[in-house]
Amino acid sequence: SDVATVWLRDGRLYTVSVPGRRALLGVRLVSSGVLTSQALGEALEVQRTQLQGWRLGELLVHLGYVEPSAIDAFIGEQLHDMLDSIIDWTVTTSRFSNGDRTRHDMESQDLVQLLKQIRERRKRWAAVLGFIGSEDAVPRLVADAADRAKSLNHQQWAVLCKIDGHNSVVDLADECGFTTLEAAELLTTLVRSDLATMTATQTPRGVPT
Repeated sequence: SDVATVWLRDGRLYTVSVPGRRALLGVRLVSSGVLTSQALGEALEVQRTQLQGWRLGELLVHLGYVEPSAIDAFIGEQLHDMLDSIIDWTVTTSRFSNGDRTRHDMESQDLVQLLKQIRERRKRWAAVLGFIGSEDAVPRLVADAADRAKSLNHQQWAVLCKIDGHNSVVDLADECGFTTLEAAELLTTLVRSDLATMTATQTPRGVPT
């Protein structure tokens, strides 16, 4: 069975560890247009050879490649994604350990505010499902999409470029380094702009109801 770990301090949550797929920071930053592929490659080489043990986010900030706010946005989205994924779990066993520590990359979060944010996140899911049908749905490009996609931002363009008639919404998220919800929302803007269409969908997999 799956095991999740939640770290609390003074009644506030500061990190979560959940099994399963997660967006990749480097890919996300490139897809968002705040980091070049060359800079990412250089940072990964430095991480491998000179600054081993450094996390990629702190290394990119240290090298001056990205602003701390870009890393904070990624960490916040990841935290919400992981917490959302376990909120409906049926807990069969639990264990409390006092004094366990782990590295954390952001300030501790108020649990009440986090739960409110998760509720809003699920409302966002409900909104996009009307356009995409399911996270397993496969989008297709409209014939002249590339010619009309002049005003897209970096993230929308990244998703558009990965639509090949085979990649599902989940696949697009993995390819671009986004959470599934982020990819679904970006895809919704493409559908609304008549740049993409959705094929027949399968039963939603793990999407909150």
